[in-house]
Amino acid sequence: LYDQSSATWLGWVANLWTFIKYAWNQRKLTRKVESTKFRSLGDRINGILGPAPSRHDLYVQRTLLETFIGASVDDMHRNSMNSSFWDYQSYQDKSMPLITGGYRKLVDLLSKPLLPREVLLNQAVSKIIVPKDPDFSSTFVQVKTSTGESYEGSHVIVTVPLGVLKSGSIAFEPPLSLGKQEVIQRLGFGNVERVVMNFKKAFWRTDPSKPNNFFCVPNPITASGMFLDVSATSGAGPGLPMSPCLFALFGVSEAKWAAQNPDAATKRVLADLESMFPESYEPPVATAVTSWSTSPFSRGSYPYASVDCQPDDFVKMGEPTHGGRVHFGGDACGDVHVGYVEGAMESGEAAASAILKILEGRGA
Repeated sequence: LYDQSSATWLGWVANLWTFIKYAWNQRKLTRKVESTKFRSLGDRINGILGPAPSRHDLYVQRTLLETFIGASVDDMHRNSMNSSFWDYQSYQDKSMPLITGGYRKLVDLLSKPLLPREVLLNQAVSKIIVPKDPDFSSTFVQVKTSTGESYEGSHVIVTVPLGVLKSGSIAFEPPLSLGKQEVIQRLGFGNVERVVMNFKKAFWRTDPSKPNNFFCVPNPITASGMFLDVSATSGAGPGLPMSPCLFALFGVSEAKWAAQNPDAATKRVLADLESMFPESYEPPVATAVTSWSTSPFSRGSYPYASVDCQPDDFVKMGEPTHGGRVHFGGDACGDVHVGYVEGAMESGEAAASAILKILEGRGA
């Protein structure tokens, strides 16, 4: 931990004690509470921290979570960290692997069986029309685009991010059921952005061979200051040369600011790095800033359990509508790996399998 207010790194004892307290308090937050005394996770954290927490404890206990998930802890469900309360957290293999060369490698792998004409790019969907006739052998679901194109099929799988569904930019005819609309609005969708930087040297590492993640406690405290060393997966692909790479995270309102002001966000992050490593800092050779918060095709980053969420909302989000003609997939759907790529893949595969089963049953 580096503290901007004092322009110093915490000593190893203070640093260790800060994270021991963090780990202990995380155990407390995983316990389910029924009391309405706590409306949100933020209320529980405030109760643990007390009336006058240190800057370090406040940042580690509250702000790191807000930076990572992209939402205020005051809008997170009080039991959002309890694994038995939420269907989607009842699994053992939750992990955070990164793919060398980026997710493009995964997309390329999954798309290999498809013909180029089967993947249509630059087609912004604006409307989905579902016929009332249940006999889908003679009537089709229509998917219309903003440019007036129309595509037909027996079923449709909607895999747009939750933020797009919340915005209402895709119309459904007939409209989604009231229950489905309520689930969409209850679920939270956080804003997180990244400033990614490539360097010639990993000047931030104490051991050149070992990754080093670190945190800068801003002054005043905001949802930022998390630096992750992703050098091991920064190359163009497995077996290809890698380069020292960091990314800095911005969450909540800070994320929207970074998306709208990428140059200013990059300048701020680089200034922070230079102040933390004045003797060894070197400017980057390349930078990039994400814009998920402001993109009309995402309108945010990660789903989370808001204060209004019910335990089975993520499962309901993945349930089909319109008599089984419209299915849903994505990282906000289903009962496993919500908010993760694994969850998005598994929900999409489940939706496709369900449709194939229906078609096989009809002899199609």
